[in-house]
Amino acid sequence: MDILVSYFKAGLENNEVCLWITSQPVEVEEAKEALRKAVPDFDTYLENGQIEFIPYASLI
Repeated sequence: MDILVSYFKAGLENNEVCLWITSQPVEVEEAKEALRKAVPDFDTYLENGQIEFIPYASLI
């Protein structure tokens, strides 16, 4: 989780559009909470559509 959070944090801070496809054992809400703790103004990035979360199970 630490590696993923660092990866997406860097992407958001570099003004990139990010897509996180979650799979077990990480759920979407858990991923969002981890980023909220690590990224200042995370909710702004989320509201602006700069990051999107998709559960893997919804793709199959």
